[in-house]
Amino acid sequence: MSNIKEQTLSAPFTWASTLEILEGVKVDEVGVKDRVSSLATRSIKRESKLQALNYIVSMCDLTTLEGEDTEGKVLQMTAKAVRPDPSDDEVPSAAAVCVYPSLVSTAKEITTGTNVKVAAVSSYFPSGQVPLESKLLDTKFAIDEGADEIDIVIKDINSYEFSCVVVNDSSSIKKPKVNKPKNFNSLKIINMRRNKGHARCNAFGLRHINSNLKYDYVIIMDSDGEDRPIEIKDLVEKISKEPTISVVAKRIKRSEGHVFQALYQIHKLI
Repeated sequence: MSNIKEQTLSAPFTWASTLEILEGVKVDEVGVKDRVSSLATRSIKRESKLQALNYIVSMCDLTTLEGEDTEGKVLQMTAKAVRPDPSDDEVPSAAAVCVYPSLVSTAKEITTGTNVKVAAVSSYFPSGQVPLESKLLDTKFAIDEGADEIDIVIKDINSYEFSCVVVNDSSSIKKPKVNKPKNFNSLKIINMRRNKGHARCNAFGLRHINSNLKYDYVIIMDSDGEDRPIEIKDLVEKISKEPTISVVAKRIKRSEGHVFQALYQIHKLI
């Protein structure tokens, strides 16, 4: 059905590595459709249907995250999670309820002694647009109130605004083709008259940024295809947690052929 590349466990499992695995998944579309078709026409016994429905109920998470949530509403929802069908003891409890941190203790009044867990959104759901210190306090409060699970709001990479500076180290392409996402504020291409090396290109780019742009973070990446833009998310998340440090990513594996790698090592010696 699928072919998933082996994921080594020697390095931390990141969002980028997850996407890399998913990119390697190949689905047999014809086989999937054939299997779905056979299941759709197959008759299922009533007992099996009830078993499947009960299993679905046991995995449900009842949620209320409205600005007008009250203790009464949470109590009613939590009671339903514990006993989805009061007239039928064979219907299992739901897996959990999800509420705001301020209503966790209210839900725990009903779930204590049952298998139903209480989850709480944290980090100022839904925006998450607060300092890290506020997010930590919000999370600690939910835990102190008895939350079994914390659902943290993480600022999505697409919510950031970017300015892109491309330094062209005297290549024959004077106007490189650059895809400009919607959240790009500006795009500047600096064409060097001659190749002065990697470090000098970085210096020119940083000087332009410092003189012309307002920014929170600066991320330097090669555009040779070895530094993947998908890694930006991990870099931003890291620097957001520790804003007083510089974050450095180490390339642990190159994708070029052996000949290129050998010549590259000779180039570094020269």
